[in-house]
Amino acid sequence: MTEPRRRTVDDIANPYGNFLTPLPRLVPGVCGVCRRGVTGAYDTCFKCGKESLGVGSGGADAVAMIALAPQQNQLAYELTNYKREATSSGMRDRFTVGLAAVLWKWLAQHESCVAAAAGVTGFPILALVPASSSGRAGEHPLVRLATRVVIGSGERYRSLLAPSAVAPGPREFSPNRFRALTALSGEAVLVVDDTWTTGAHAHGAAAALKAAGAGAVAVVAIGRWYHPDDAANDRAEKHLRARSWSWDECMLER
Repeated sequence: MTEPRRRTVDDIANPYGNFLTPLPRLVPGVCGVCRRGVTGAYDTCFKCGKESLGVGSGGADAVAMIALAPQQNQLAYELTNYKREATSSGMRDRFTVGLAAVLWKWLAQHESCVAAAAGVTGFPILALVPASSSGRAGEHPLVRLATRVVIGSGERYRSLLAPSAVAPGPREFSPNRFRALTALSGEAVLVVDDTWTTGAHAHGAAAALKAAGAGAVAVVAIGRWYHPDDAANDRAEKHLRARSWSWDECMLER
């Protein structure tokens, strides 16, 4: 009796290409960091332009998102529900495996782009943006998604960060939002998060790692949370309507 063929990463990830939304190209009216719409003639949106939050300032040296996650889009739905305790365990497992395949396939093709943007040849260490609070019991679902399912990532994963006693606003950057659990010696670190909203958490994680002795720190988020009804995004919308998803494209490539 022939055993059924095991599904590959492509088998799982490729169907996502039917609904994934690419990031807007870097054109006037689009933020050069997070690709949110920009009002006026600025190169970055207000959040990404803040001195303490800017790429290469206090936070990450490079930032990349895999796809936009518009509200009510399937990607946004899965990013929300893969970690909701109210979601059935079967649905959580399906979403976790699917999102992990998207991350795995994208990193295989484009992690070198992220490394080049951060000025390094690679990332020997992979870390995760921790939950801002310790209220969830057990392992955070992102740990399973990024390190238990994606083959190879677990070998370089290190649990480096935890929430600190500082409690800044949920969307406000603070270099003290997280604390490092161990010292580093100049290693480059790739930080993975599931969702990018304002970048406050991702940059806070990068700042904590740098304070602990990390070298270059880059962030990759699976989905860039996107509000189509945000007035500032009107200028970005026109750059999306004529585009379709391609696994070969990366927002860091020009």
